[in-house]
Amino acid sequence: MRVCLEKYIYYFGCNKSTWDNDFAVYQFEVGIGINDDSVVYISAARNLLNGLGLSTHPNFGGHTAPSVEYPTRAETLSPRPITHFPPLYPLLLGSVGILGVDPLVSARYIAALLFGVNIMIVGVIVNRISGSSWLSIIGSLLIFISQPMIGIHIYAWSEPLFIFLGFLGLFFLRAYLITREVTALVYSATAISLAFMSRYVGLSLIITGIIGILSFSGERYKKRIIHCAILELWAVFLWGYGLLETYIWGFLQLIENFISIQ
Repeated sequence: MRVCLEKYIYYFGCNKSTWDNDFAVYQFEVGIGINDDSVVYISAARNLLNGLGLSTHPNFGGHTAPSVEYPTRAETLSPRPITHFPPLYPLLLGSVGILGVDPLVSARYIAALLFGVNIMIVGVIVNRISGSSWLSIIGSLLIFISQPMIGIHIYAWSEPLFIFLGFLGLFFLRAYLITREVTALVYSATAISLAFMSRYVGLSLIITGIIGILSFSGERYKKRIIHCAILELWAVFLWGYGLLETYIWGFLQLIENFISIQ
């Protein structure tokens, strides 16, 4: 059943006096939004819980939008690894599913939680840069009333997770540029790598980090290059490990299907 959210958008877009209402409660009442990509994420998370890895049925490849009300085991028919989708978000949905919560339900709570966390982290970053509590409040408020931000947090999408991890990576990158501590650089590389695993556009964050280190670190150029290597290698290693595991599983599944056909 595809969730209809036009009422929600109209509610917040035309009746601005009601923006002080609790986003999370309203989102819980109407349910999480579902589109083509959401079906892939939820299907992959369910298959992960069923012991089939991060895979989905070929028909759920993101090009069509079938109903979410399919039987839970329907994905077990010739599943395919989701190598064309970043793995972190469905992995998060599946991890919460270990507690007995269906990924379709857990997507609600994760989206609402990330909306609050993203509001908070923007406020923290603005406060650290400006030193002003008022500007921090204004920055958080702008995120809270931003229709694009609201729009991406009411769907079962990977964008909210990417935004959080991207902000977190840039936050620690700034800390490194100020303190020159390698620990902050490793934290930044870890968050950026996880952002890369949530959306492939996260590659731009790695490039941003390298440019930032080369331009603003204040270290000697030899040390800057070493720190750039630390950022790049650690970020790419974490991302590559998760992607390689998915491809290996897909290759083994292909061999198994070939043997069964024979």
